[in-house]
Amino acid sequence: MLYAPFLSLAALALQGVHAFEHRPAHERGLDTPPHHRRLDKRYPPDRATTFIPTTTPAYAVQTASPTAPSPSSSRSTTPPASQTTRAPGQFGGGTATRALVAATTTLASTCAPSYAATSMITGTGTRPKPTSFVRHATFRDKFLTLDGQPFVVVGPNIYWLCQDENYGPKGSYTDKGRIREALAIAVAMGANTIRAHSCGISVGTYLGTNPYNLEPTVNVINPAAWDVRDYVLYAAREYGLRVIMTLTDNYAYYHGGKYDFINFRRGSLANGGASFYTNKAVIAAYIYYINQFMTRVNSYTGVAYVNDPTILAWETGNELGGASNPLLPHSTRVAPDTLAGWCTGYINAEQWPPLSWTHTVRATINKYDKNHLIMDGSNGFWNCECPPPSFRHTNNAEAAGLQSRYITMMTDHGYPRNNGIINHEIGQLNNIYFKKFFLIGEYDWTADQGGVPLSTYLDLIEANKPNIGDMIWNVMGHDPQCCRFVSHNDGYSMYYPNGNSLADQANILLVAQHWHRQTGRTPPTSLVGVACPQPAF
Repeated sequence: MLYAPFLSLAALALQGVHAFEHRPAHERGLDTPPHHRRLDKRYPPDRATTFIPTTTPAYAVQTASPTAPSPSSSRSTTPPASQTTRAPGQFGGGTATRALVAATTTLASTCAPSYAATSMITGTGTRPKPTSFVRHATFRDKFLTLDGQPFVVVGPNIYWLCQDENYGPKGSYTDKGRIREALAIAVAMGANTIRAHSCGISVGTYLGTNPYNLEPTVNVINPAAWDVRDYVLYAAREYGLRVIMTLTDNYAYYHGGKYDFINFRRGSLANGGASFYTNKAVIAAYIYYINQFMTRVNSYTGVAYVNDPTILAWETGNELGGASNPLLPHSTRVAPDTLAGWCTGYINAEQWPPLSWTHTVRATINKYDKNHLIMDGSNGFWNCECPPPSFRHTNNAEAAGLQSRYITMMTDHGYPRNNGIINHEIGQLNNIYFKKFFLIGEYDWTADQGGVPLSTYLDLIEANKPNIGDMIWNVMGHDPQCCRFVSHNDGYSMYYPNGNSLADQANILLVAQHWHRQTGRTPPTSLVGVACPQPAF
C-alpha cells in the first residue's frame, strides 16, 4: 500500500527536474540550481510541454502590443487581430485549465461578452477616501484599527498594476485605463485594500529585456518609472482603496527582486541567494532602493509617500526564504487539511529572513516613516512536519519576524487552501508576546485545484474576525479598448465578472459576499458590474 504514493512522488520529482533542465536559460533564476529555486505559481515558465492545448477565445489576449504604453497615456495601441494567444490558465503542471465561459472559436474582432448587472461601478464608487492611517493600537492587540474601530484587510492582488507583463512590452507601464478598471473591480467586490507587487518591486532589467524598472542598475533611478506609481496611489485613493507596497521578491521575475540586489554587488547566489540577508554591500543596495520610496513625493497629490494614508503597509518582501518542495512545482504546501501525511516546508536553503535583517529594514523605514504598518515578508511563519531528511532540520521552525516588536502583520499564502495550517498559525499568533494581525496575503480562490472548499476556508477566516484578513490571487481585466480580457496563465487569474468558468464565477460571488461581511456591509446577491472604460481622471 505504501509503494504507490512513493512511486507517484518519484515520478513528480523526475518531472520537476526534467522541466527545470529544459527551461530557457533566462528562466532559471539566474542559473541557480533547481533545489535552490521555487517554480512560482504566478509567472510560469513558457514550456510547451506544460501547456494544455485549448481553443482560445478571440477576446483573450496575452501577446505583446508592438507599441509600449507611455507613462502618461490612458490608452495604448490595439494588438494585431491576427496575434496568437493562449487561453487564461492554460499553464498546467497538474492544475486544471481556467477556461473562459465562451471558449469557442470566434472572429478576432469579437469582444468579451457583456455583463448585465443590477448594480454597476461607473466611477470611483462610494467608499470613503483614505484620510487617516490604519493603526496597530497596542502590541497586545491582534487586530488593526481605523479611527478607533477594527479594520479588517480584504481585497485582491493586482500584481501587474504598475508594470505589465501581459499587455505591451514586458515590464512596460500599465495603461491607466486598465489601472482604473482593476481598481473598480476591487471596489465592486467589496475590497478595502489591494496588493500590487510591481508597484513596490521594480529593479534590474530582467537580463536586458525590461528597460522600464525604477532602479535598472545599482543606485541609478529611472525617473520615468515614478509616474505610474504616483498615479496608482492617486487613483487608489480616489476609489477609496488602500495599497500594500511589497518592496522585493524572492524570485527572479520581470519586475526584479532580491537576485538583482545580489548581482548589483556581485554577491553569492548560493543557497537560494542567502547573501541577500548577510552581505553588507547587498543589504546596503536594498536599503538605497527602499530610501527612494521613503523620500518620494507624489506628483499627482503633492503628498509624500510616508505621509499618505493610501498606503496601508510596507511589506519587507514577497515570500522571502520560501519554497515548496522544489521538485513539486506550483504548490506552496502539499498537505491534507488534517496536516497528516505529506507536507512540504516553506523554508528553502536560504532560510527565512533573520531578525537582524528585518530590523535593519524596519529601521530604514522608520527613519522616515512612523505612520505606516510594517508586514513581515517571510513565506509563511510555520514550517510543518516534512518527511524528507533534507527538510527535517527545519520541522516546526518559526519565522523570526514573529518575535519582533516592530512587525505588526504576519502573512501566509494559501496554495492550496488548508484550514489545518491556518488553525496552527492562529495558535502561534495567540501565544506570542508581541501580537500581530494575520493576513492571508494570497490564496487560491478557484473551484477545482484542491484544498478545502472555499466556503469552509472563508468560514474559518470569518470565525476569527477581526484578527485575520485575506487577499485573493489575482484580478485581471480588459485590454485598454475594453474589448478582450488580458490573460495570464497561472491558473488563478480572475477575469471579473464573467470570464471564468461558471463554477469559478460562483466562487467569485462567495469571495465578494465574504468581503462585505468582513467589513460590516450587506453582502450582494449577485456580482456588481464594472463599467469599462472607467471615467478618466
